Amino acid sequence: MTLQNELAPERRTQPRTERRERVLIQLARTTASMRLGAIFRCHTADLSEAGVQIVSHLPLPARCPVHLWIEIADDRKYLLRGEVRWRSLVADRDGYRSGIALQATSTDLRPWQARFRRGARLLLFPLRRRGSPL
Repeated sequence: MTLQNELAPERRTQPRTERRERVLIQLARTTASMRLGAIFRCHTADLSEAGVQIVSHLPLPARCPVHLWIEIADDRKYLLRGEVRWRSLVADRDGYRSGIALQATSTDLRPWQARFRRGARLLLFPLRRRGSPL
């Protein structure tokens, strides 16, 4: 399989930290393939102050608003809102990668951004232990 990007090329504005963290995503609008309020599990590929790249087995519709529940390994949970900016089909078993831009109306945006502003990104997001529930 080859990568198929549905929208514009990458336009990252913040440095990214590669992290695999569990995520619950809820669609904030109905699409042709998914209904409003559909919730599914996925995981992050990388994180930044302004966005998240996720990996899922289901394709997220481009420009779709979403709600994200991200639990970082230190048990801090974040409720964030965002919009799917792009989606790519991945050439392995993971399925799809999607870039989500976080919105200013996110409940936990300020504490999320504060983690990145304090520096030491790798220490702020320690590795998750196997079997840790979400």
